[in-house]
Amino acid sequence: MSPESNPDKLERLVGNLLRDLPARRAPATLENRVLAQVALAGERSAAPWWRRSFVHWPAGARIGFLVASYGFIRLVLAGAVSAAAFLRLDSLGQGSYPALTWLRAGASLGGAAIDTLESLLRAIPTGWLYGAVIAAVTLYVTLFGLGTLAYRTLYAEE
Repeated sequence: MSPESNPDKLERLVGNLLRDLPARRAPATLENRVLAQVALAGERSAAPWWRRSFVHWPAGARIGFLVASYGFIRLVLAGAVSAAAFLRLDSLGQGSYPALTWLRAGASLGGAAIDTLESLLRAIPTGWLYGAVIAAVTLYVTLFGLGTLAYRTLYAEE
């Protein structure tokens, strides 16, 4: 009767063989890497609040940062709107500002391209657009998974 015929005997045989093997030693650099990570974690917790993660900032600093960010966003948007209004002035494109004529021509060309794209998007059925988005997300996830698999296959530590 062979050991393969009885799964319990085979399991005991393999278990005994594995128990008899000598224990593998950890790599020599493992201790140094672990100690370096522990020291790095200690440095992070000892760092001042502005060098730590946003979650660890004091509440006042977080609120101030959010208010300042909102202000900067408003400032940038206001600048963009005023620049667009400046380029739309009809009198600036005549005579004394020939460079703005080229900018105005480029802006009208861009506007025509946007209008064309909008009409094309309206002509495509909604189901097709949803299908295209689902296909794009599926392809992205597949590519991400294949990249992960390739990385783990090529660079996996033994």
